[in-house]
Amino acid sequence: MPRTGRIEIKNYYYHIISRGQRKDNIFFCEKDMIHFISNLKKALHLTDVELCAYCLMSNHYHLLIKKNNDKIEKFLRILNTGYAMYFNRKYNLKGHVFQDRPKSYIILDEKYLFTAVDYIHNNPSKKGMVKEPCDYLFSSAKIYKNRTPDSMITFIKTNNIYDYKKILNKENEYLGDEKDFLKIEKRKNRINKKYKQNRSNEKNIKKDFDALSKSISKDNPIKSSRKIIAKKLYERGFTLNEIAVVFSRSKNTISRWMAE
Repeated sequence: MPRTGRIEIKNYYYHIISRGQRKDNIFFCEKDMIHFISNLKKALHLTDVELCAYCLMSNHYHLLIKKNNDKIEKFLRILNTGYAMYFNRKYNLKGHVFQDRPKSYIILDEKYLFTAVDYIHNNPSKKGMVKEPCDYLFSSAKIYKNRTPDSMITFIKTNNIYDYKKILNKENEYLGDEKDFLKIEKRKNRINKKYKQNRSNEKNIKKDFDALSKSISKDNPIKSSRKIIAKKLYERGFTLNEIAVVFSRSKNTISRWMAE
């Protein structure tokens, strides 16, 4: 099924998790992590998003960000695309570096907000990589412990952001505030309706294609019969794209057949 868009609300915090393709490593050495942090700074500079905490692990990373005026998608596209290009070039690879799109979890209350910070910082110590979270070089744990100013990190300020009317489902999972929820539901319903219609058309065109092939191919050469069938399908209301799929041809080819 088509996926719905992220629910994004200005001034809210989000826990971002991005994993390597097939959970493969995305960092093989410290230089890779240093390059990723450099790219992270670039993404922050180019977008109106604040970074509040981070931790880089061998096959995934965690970020806690605050959404301001720019979309999270824009920030993550700059971050992941830039690093993927570096990674593939360095290791002479091709294809996707990251698995699907990053997960993004909206933070709903202050308790969860600070729990998320602890969870992110405790990843290396839970894995036995270091004794204390602040001993790990590639996270913001040490910055938080010492409360030292950092050009990349913005310390958390809640500013009463958790006063919005929220909509939850029966499992108590967040669906958005009322305005965002209605917008996403409308988009989801539109996508689902189109998806069901496309599936229905796909079944119908295959049925018509088989029937026309049996009747027309008997009396016509293969090349001619294809064009005749395509025109018949078009007359029955199928689109050029749908006809192109059933013939395994491009839309331009089908369009050319129509004109002949």
